[in-house]
Amino acid sequence: FNALPDVGSEVSFALAVIDGRGDGYLVSSIYSREEVRTYAKAVRGFSADKEVSNEERAALGQAQEQAGKRVPSER
Repeated sequence: FNALPDVGSEVSFALAVIDGRGDGYLVSSIYSREEVRTYAKAVRGFSADKEVSNEERAALGQAQEQAGKRVPSER
């Protein structure tokens, strides 16, 4: 996504890495001309431990949707 309008590139991102219970983490990276900042947030039950951006919320939603579509593996 384009985090900063003056940069003009879609090189920032938000990534949710979670298991079927919704536990895991969010990683967000914000690109600007001067620096790149990367943030991580813990996720429990599809909820982050800190406030989330719209892009992070979308990443969590996609991950939750994918987790709902998973076929349980046989043990």
